[in-house]
Amino acid sequence: MRPYKKTFSYRIGRLFKEVADVLFPRQCCICGRKLNSDTDNICGVCFTNLPFTHFKGKKGNTMERLFWGVTEIEQANALMYYDIDDPSRVLLHELKYNGHDDIGVQFGRIMAKDLEETDFFNTIDAIVPVPLYYKKLKSRHYNQSERIAQGISEITGIRVETQALIRIKDTPTQTKLTKEERQENMEGAFELKDTTRIAGQHVLLVDDVITTNSTLLACINALKHANGVKVSIMTLALAGKHSKRPPQYTPV
Repeated sequence: MRPYKKTFSYRIGRLFKEVADVLFPRQCCICGRKLNSDTDNICGVCFTNLPFTHFKGKKGNTMERLFWGVTEIEQANALMYYDIDDPSRVLLHELKYNGHDDIGVQFGRIMAKDLEETDFFNTIDAIVPVPLYYKKLKSRHYNQSERIAQGISEITGIRVETQALIRIKDTPTQTKLTKEERQENMEGAFELKDTTRIAGQHVLLVDDVITTNSTLLACINALKHANGVKVSIMTLALAGKHSKRPPQYTPV
């Protein structure tokens, strides 16, 4: 009976979704094309055209090299590149500013599935999203990095830890700042509220996009006030001028 109930519920859910798509058609957040019942937020064409990095957690990838000689991390990965001329720009903008927090959960799952056949998550104990300042969280109603972390957690089963690291400084936008100015801007922006929640653990620090390492470096400096903590990093996108991109691929 259990398989039958599951199948029946699935079919009913699909039926309601198909009816809802007819009455209230959803659109791709990038191109505006109508979505079918099997897709969320982004159509298949736009998804395929996203500039995926194909890092797959490989040692020495472009993102890891941003931290070489600066601070010790275990590993780092980014799913896609971010560029003003890429569809990734629209996707990140919708996630961050237009209330589409479900994009974060959706792509968090994709980020985790992209690494399922690797050992990337094997020793990670907790996922720590980069926190927002409380005023910004109040105006936005959600933390996009936390939504990404939620999606990763749904696939990996690793807990999301939001009570250890807090943001105590409301930093202005870093869009037009130099790398040195970004680092100065982020000094003292984060604080480790409760060391016991991550002491002796391997944590995965998650953010939406990395341009330089300034924000994540400030987080790492705060996290390492906990004894024996190890840090890995994962972001949805990698921005800035980096090495030549490998051939595009679409994650399974």
